[in-house]
Amino acid sequence: MVVKRVHVIACGVLAMDLRATAERLGLDVSFTFLPGGLHNSPLDLRHRLQAAIDEASAQQRGDLIAVGYGVCGLGTVGICARHIPLAIPRVNDCIALFLGSDAAYKQQFAHYPGTYYVTAGWVEEKAQPDFMPDEKTAQRDTTRIDCDRLVEKLGRENAEMIRWFLSSWQRNYQRAAFIDTGVSAKRHHYAHIAQEMAKEFGWKYEELDSTGEILANLLKTRQTTDEILIVPPHHATAYDPVNKGLKAVPIWESESVSAERHHTLVFDDAKAPASVGQPARLGLGIDAGGTYTDLVIYEFQANRVVQKAKALTTKWNLAIGIEDGLDQLDPERLSEVDLVAISTTLATNSIVEGKGQKVGLLIRCDKWRAR
Repeated sequence: MVVKRVHVIACGVLAMDLRATAERLGLDVSFTFLPGGLHNSPLDLRHRLQAAIDEASAQQRGDLIAVGYGVCGLGTVGICARHIPLAIPRVNDCIALFLGSDAAYKQQFAHYPGTYYVTAGWVEEKAQPDFMPDEKTAQRDTTRIDCDRLVEKLGRENAEMIRWFLSSWQRNYQRAAFIDTGVSAKRHHYAHIAQEMAKEFGWKYEELDSTGEILANLLKTRQTTDEILIVPPHHATAYDPVNKGLKAVPIWESESVSAERHHTLVFDDAKAPASVGQPARLGLGIDAGGTYTDLVIYEFQANRVVQKAKALTTKWNLAIGIEDGLDQLDPERLSEVDLVAISTTLATNSIVEGKGQKVGLLIRCDKWRAR
């Protein structure tokens, strides 16, 4: 495949790094950047990304369209290449792109799963929490809730409980890491933001270097590799459950291969409790939280945790995050489990944070009594 011009469609958080990479490589590249944070709304991401691809294809902006997104909540699943091929990195999200490879991200996740990453691009795109290091301590309230108003309306005990609940995201992290991609002379400013976050929330602070290798490969690669997927014209992306990443399929096959997976838990009658009254021996507990999904295998008689695992919560499809956690557990132990409990706070989070759908009408229906 001969490519003279590359058009990039990417998340805005990658703008600084992609421009610097293209300049360093001396490539003829044009850019379209979408707002940061679209990974939180995968359906919106898919629609806007496809619209940008269609526009770039119609206007012949390049011989190759490089897509600066990962799987991103399955937001890049079902994306169609028109008459111009697409190049998409085979990573879960942009952290791997900043670190330089998916392997580097997995290594960091294994070392410190509860890490909040800060980069120049994230700060400039204002994708970080509403927190600035020069604010006064009294104003450093990430929930931005008017406590006095809540106390007046709900009472102090309820108000404090709500504030504690809304700040629970902080307790999911133990480290703030600044990824130095070398794209800005203001690196000390961005590093200082991460340092202040670590200081404020009692986290560890580290600085990580980036090779920028995967972004360079995104702009240079012309054939599918382990890192970059090339989607030929009239093909679409589909989710590969085996490799847990993207693959390319003909457009006419995309609907069938992208269908929702069904997960069935089967108990062997020989291993299941003989009766309802018989106590379970091993239990599998799954908690899908706002950021991480925690899994434990618990031995009831010994009152101990046999094994545990942690994976990122995939809010668009909880089953994916749960499967990622299950993959970390011993298959033999899982086969001995005879009780499973699954819980999640996502619905409660949505209600308390006001992120659910707007309510049009509430009707109270009391039992009608004839007079």
